[in-house]
Amino acid sequence: MSSRSSAPTRTGDSRLGLGFMTALVVASILNPLNTSSLATALTSITTDMHATAGQGALLVAAVYITSAVAQPVMGTLSTRLGAWRVLVVGLLMVVAAGLVGGFATSITALMASRVLIGIGTSSAVPSAMVLLRHRAEQRGIAAPTKELAILTAAGNVMAAAGLPVGGLLVQVFGWRSVFFINAPVAIVAVVMAFTWLPRSRSAGGKRPQPTRLDGQGVVLFTATIVALAVFLQDVTNPVWWVLGLAVVLGVALSAWELRAGRRGGRQPFIDVHLIASSAPLRAIYLRTFVLSLSVYSTLYGLAQWLGVVHGMSSSAVGILMLPQSILAAFAAFWAGRQPLVRRFVLAAGYLLMIAALTLAGAGLAGSIALAIATTVAMGLAFGVGMVGNQSALYLASTTEQFGVASGLLRTSSYVGGFVAMAIMGLIYASGVTDAALAGFAVVFLISGIATVLLGWRHVPIGTEPDSDPGEITSSGCHDHMGMTMDESGTGRR
Repeated sequence: MSSRSSAPTRTGDSRLGLGFMTALVVASILNPLNTSSLATALTSITTDMHATAGQGALLVAAVYITSAVAQPVMGTLSTRLGAWRVLVVGLLMVVAAGLVGGFATSITALMASRVLIGIGTSSAVPSAMVLLRHRAEQRGIAAPTKELAILTAAGNVMAAAGLPVGGLLVQVFGWRSVFFINAPVAIVAVVMAFTWLPRSRSAGGKRPQPTRLDGQGVVLFTATIVALAVFLQDVTNPVWWVLGLAVVLGVALSAWELRAGRRGGRQPFIDVHLIASSAPLRAIYLRTFVLSLSVYSTLYGLAQWLGVVHGMSSSAVGILMLPQSILAAFAAFWAGRQPLVRRFVLAAGYLLMIAALTLAGAGLAGSIALAIATTVAMGLAFGVGMVGNQSALYLASTTEQFGVASGLLRTSSYVGGFVAMAIMGLIYASGVTDAALAGFAVVFLISGIATVLLGWRHVPIGTEPDSDPGEITSSGCHDHMGMTMDESGTGRR
């Protein structure tokens, strides 16, 4: 994969504009806000709507599953139709979805609202990444790590703030306000988009190429993710035919995309050949998956342990878990100011190993202090790791690929969350105990080792201090002239 920026400056020296970045941040916080804020309203919703606990859980899962599917789709559309256009349409969809949910009189209407929210908010991050890349290339910036870090940190802050914000809204205005709040925030984001964001027809300001959207690929990808998510919902009582269906759909998706890539006039939705031939790209998605798997395992598993074993209230558990997200945000802000992509990826791996040791100690000794130490290590790992992975993705993808590549990065994170829930079900199958908690340490240790190994092998060093930003260091990284290296190390243009 190659990048087309010319005369790049040192990584992190970008100045893309305060209004530009503010608009991207406000748009991008809607997705994490909606993935966490609803939890505080579930009890009131199920009571008022006479809904079951399972239906309430589906309301939460709807945004996760929809976002996992919609993020790469919106990335593709951002490149084809124009990132500004896709972003604004998505935000207007969020406005409508917030009103539908706020005025809903049935659980079905609420479910429709959550699905629309998932689709609409999924337009933000891929579109923001495409717009950011275009602005950076216009200004000759090799990789805008500071701005990538700002978007990462903003998402972490909003994910952490979602629970208290949702709790306050429910307490003061009732559960409908959790839906209504989307409308004013999205409207503000639309106004900012009209004021500060460029309205080019495509990511690079050029007319979109005359290619058809790979609708069949989108359908197969959607079906694969949904089938996988359904199977992972309850692995203690596995429905094996659903897993088999997910595998069959995945194979069919790969076969179709390979065929679509060979046909003229049709660009594949997911370039399977490109991913299969690019070890750095595969490594980025795998590192993001294991990092998210570990983070979600901490959020789910540790919260359960604090509540069941130590008898803590939900509010107390939330306070103890809050530093993880706050530290992740601070770590991301700090990491964005340092041109140390490889070192941050490696640091994330080492921090995951430290979290494994502290969590094992917490389980063996029943220590809350060691559990808090685990959240500290995990928060730092997530902050520097996501900035490192996002920056590596920027360097490993072209402008045309960056939209869908960014969406797939988010999909990798969501799949990590699905798998974390499945692992929690297996580890706690016989009950939430100190010994069971220590089982998560194995997950963290494996994730840390995998992150370090993949970091050493596949993260480009072109953004390290005192190195040439265009130095070719591994397969898929770029030089100033756009040359890439194939797996054998042979240069090609």
